[in-house]
Amino acid sequence: MKSLTETKLKGEILFAGRIIHLHRDSVLLPNGQESVREIVKVPPAVAVIAIQARDLLLVRQYRYALGQTVLEIPAGRLDPQEAPRTGAERELREETGFRANLEPLGSFLMSVGYSDEMIHFFLGKNLVWDPLPLDAGEFLEIERIPWSKAILMAQQGKFPDGKTALGILLAHRVFD
Repeated sequence: MKSLTETKLKGEILFAGRIIHLHRDSVLLPNGQESVREIVKVPPAVAVIAIQARDLLLVRQYRYALGQTVLEIPAGRLDPQEAPRTGAERELREETGFRANLEPLGSFLMSVGYSDEMIHFFLGKNLVWDPLPLDAGEFLEIERIPWSKAILMAQQGKFPDGKTALGILLAHRVFD
């Protein structure tokens, strides 16, 4: 089998922001030609499919990049050196006010063509009220929808947010 590996020749950071870093690398392709790769590097994140009394807890947030509000599962970036389970518990408490028993559902790269974004998914059950304050600059509303409706919406492509649809379908495999 031929090698498909690309070798980095040189690289530069075009932008280093609070959340994202944009890299441009020159690479040597398997056929010997050179090309350029632009990569978005972001910290890993967590997402929780939180179910209480057969309802899914969702958050509605304004997403500036889209210019609209979006209904999503609770999620957020991991702090430096934070374990995924710890981050999932923190994000759930910040965004919904609930603590949960968490079961890992898997970790997935979200856009492999240009980003290293990894999201760790958890199923949250047996919710108990135990709130933490929201992050500064974060504004959201909590919504509940029946679990059966959430599954149908995910299967029908009714969630514009990919992590929400994926998370619901992952949880559907183990929770019913």
